[in-house]
Amino acid sequence: MRGANLSIVNIVLLMLLIAIILNPISSKADADACNHGLSCDNTTLDHDSNVIVMQHLTAIWCDICSSTESSIEQFTEDRGRQVARISYHPDDGLDYLGNRLTTYQLWHLGQNPTEAEFPSIWMDNDEITSGLINQNQLQKLFLKSSSQRTSHSTLQLSVSKYENRLEYNVETNSHESTHLYIIMTENGVLIDKPESYNGVKIHNNVARHGVVINMSNGEIEFSEPNEGWSLNNWENNEITTNISITFNLSENTNHELEKWGLVTYLENNNREIIAAQQIQPTENHDDEGNGYIIILSGIVLTGLILATPILNSIQQKKDLHLSNDGAECEE
Repeated sequence: MRGANLSIVNIVLLMLLIAIILNPISSKADADACNHGLSCDNTTLDHDSNVIVMQHLTAIWCDICSSTESSIEQFTEDRGRQVARISYHPDDGLDYLGNRLTTYQLWHLGQNPTEAEFPSIWMDNDEITSGLINQNQLQKLFLKSSSQRTSHSTLQLSVSKYENRLEYNVETNSHESTHLYIIMTENGVLIDKPESYNGVKIHNNVARHGVVINMSNGEIEFSEPNEGWSLNNWENNEITTNISITFNLSENTNHELEKWGLVTYLENNNREIIAAQQIQPTENHDDEGNGYIIILSGIVLTGLILATPILNSIQQKKDLHLSNDGAECEE
């Protein structure tokens, strides 16, 4: 009976080992789809274009911003791919994460950059919400924006990475869109001596580069950096509009592109966002550590499986010995 029990244990351990072996294979299959931000050689987004764009004005020196940061981070994380967050920092000489893109967007959203209130949120270019912002407010803004997104416009995007450039190809069926926005963001931006500012050490979804394209003629109306973008092709027919544009990688963006994401969206004549897509940066998972755990677990289980016949043999000898002792006692 004990031998049978050990055989069952043996089978269970073998099944566990197979599951562990198959897990890395499954992980590799997932990795082949490439979910590593802009570091992927090729990425294509052709599913629904209903991502809600949350534009967030913040600053490293803003104390109240540090109080709302956790709520915004948690909301974005909970909503996953439904919400694309873009964090703009002021180009004021104090916040070294700011650039011209923030100034352009603030004017576009109807705000004087010198009079802007921090923090502020625009959900799909809707009315501004400023000050202390909690998750309940964010949820209401999200639901409102989702209900107002009635356009049937679609936005398809493919990204190809080459040695020193990224090539974006966009296709849309929209005839009501007036402008296309492509915004590149960075995750995990570290602040040196955060205690000298508002205490936030790591900033995510920081707007770094961007381009605005006129959909009616294919002209670049704004770009950051100014010389970083070049239009390859613009084609407009009765069914679709196709745009191909290249971003030239600088040395600092080429190193850790897995930490970079992208938000692209279409606006109509009323400056309403009618379609949007996003490429999310890599999440912070300790894949290497998980790999070591899987390998170690496999080794342990293999050892147990190999040891089971030996243990079985020892147990049988022990049972036989006890049986012989019992027989001698009876005599």
